[in-house]
Amino acid sequence: MLANAEALHILEATCDLNAAYASAESVDTGFAASLIRARDTLRDTAESLRAYDGQDRSLLDMAEDVKVTADAIYRSMSGKHRKAGTGE
Repeated sequence: MLANAEALHILEATCDLNAAYASAESVDTGFAASLIRARDTLRDTAESLRAYDGQDRSLLDMAEDVKVTADAIYRSMSGKHRKAGTGE
């Protein structure tokens, strides 16, 4: 039996166990899992970088978008970390 009421409602309405589980998962856990997946995907991409021959500008533009997004995430997390007083 699911302990989280929202997850139970989602399961009853949709019969989607994955959606119910996701709604029961804590925000911190979901965020951490997402960040880990992103890091792992970027590491995989870096390992296959030799396949990029420099010809496709759209791939470079995507890489720039990834950088901008990663920088924004880092700045936000860093600011929250400082505000939390951990300062480490």
